Amino acid sequence: MLRGHLLSVWFVLALVLTTGAPLATAAQEASPAASPAALPPLLEEWLAAFNAGDPDQLLALYTEDALWEEPAIGLAARGPDEIRAHLERLFTAAPDIGYAVTSSVVAGDGAVVEWVVTGTYSADFPGLPPAAGQ
Repeated sequence: MLRGHLLSVWFVLALVLTTGAPLATAAQEASPAASPAALPPLLEEWLAAFNAGDPDQLLALYTEDALWEEPAIGLAARGPDEIRAHLERLFTAAPDIGYAVTSSVVAGDGAVVEWVVTGTYSADFPGLPPAAGQ
């Protein structure tokens, strides 16, 4: 849960680690052009904190009972200590990781955000193959 808001947000994250991005580029080229909806200020703040690689800024946006899930790797981090540990592993594994929003839908107190994630996988991360600078 994000502090002070009854905002339900589902992030669809597809982390593809390749030495290039031909599949992502092909998928984007095949998709019609879309302009993302304006994100609520709280989501803009979350995105800026994530792209800055700042666990403190991110954790300030969550309540004490927050849950960070990444089903693709079987992660369920509960509370600030587990979430911080996950973020520190993530930002160590890919120090230049960043999200670029490609589309979004905002309706009432809900939002869906699609993004492209980029970064250099330079240190091993649980649930992924060994890092080799890909």
